[in-house]
Amino acid sequence: MAWSNQVLELKDHRQVIRPESVVPFSIDAKAIQDLFSRWVQSLWFRPHALKRLARVSDVQGVYIPYWVFDATVHSDWQVLAGYYYYETETYTDTDANGRTVSKTRQVQKTRWVPAAGSRVDLHDERLICASKGLSQDLAAQLQTFDTSLLKPYEPAYFMGWRAEECQIHLNDAWQKAVTLIENEQTQRCSGNVPGDTQMSLQVDNQFSNERFKHVLLPIWISAHRYPDQTFQFLVNGQTGEVQGKAPWSYWKIGFLIVFALFVMAALIWFFQQNGMQDAPR
Repeated sequence: MAWSNQVLELKDHRQVIRPESVVPFSIDAKAIQDLFSRWVQSLWFRPHALKRLARVSDVQGVYIPYWVFDATVHSDWQVLAGYYYYETETYTDTDANGRTVSKTRQVQKTRWVPAAGSRVDLHDERLICASKGLSQDLAAQLQTFDTSLLKPYEPAYFMGWRAEECQIHLNDAWQKAVTLIENEQTQRCSGNVPGDTQMSLQVDNQFSNERFKHVLLPIWISAHRYPDQTFQFLVNGQTGEVQGKAPWSYWKIGFLIVFALFVMAALIWFFQQNGMQDAPR
């Protein structure tokens, strides 16, 4: 598998960043197939045979390096808040008998008003994966680690396990964390905007009380084959959460699209028929 030779083990003689703490494995290898099977059963728009034929292979338990960040963020925002209102509009139309008739309708409009505000949020235990040997998108989806159960680093925890070196520098990891936090602050500030809609939201963030630690978190790394392709998946070695990739069933997706088009056509026909019956004679 592509990732198997990319996991770099900790070497005592190398100049590496010693992790501060570790979350020990609590999910064993025997549970992986069952967790994988339940994950496959939960998937939509996947080949039906996947649930029967896919099997995990070459399961490896690895301690993966993470940076963990805490920060307090003060956000000031300003925006144009939009409030909907309605006006009556007169227009002409042609009825079923071809006559020109005058009708009215309610037209939605928006009144724009400047608005501003601020908020303070604590971002606690923001995880940034420091591995380059894993699929970054899958690793980022593992969100259920309980870092309150971190144990002080001891070599005994790694007996019989592999552990990867930290491959992403602290500053680079912090920039990733800042981007994630600022995106979340923008969403939170957007939720504070009054009115019905908004435009031109601007957010200014001030960070304080920044803290970090370097930890190792347990992940089972494996893959499944279907039918002749290999798809990686990860299992949280603490909680059993599964994140992975699987093939799509284009037949199922195509069937859904055709069915949706059929339903849409049926609704259009239904309303057209009702409209003709209701038209004045």
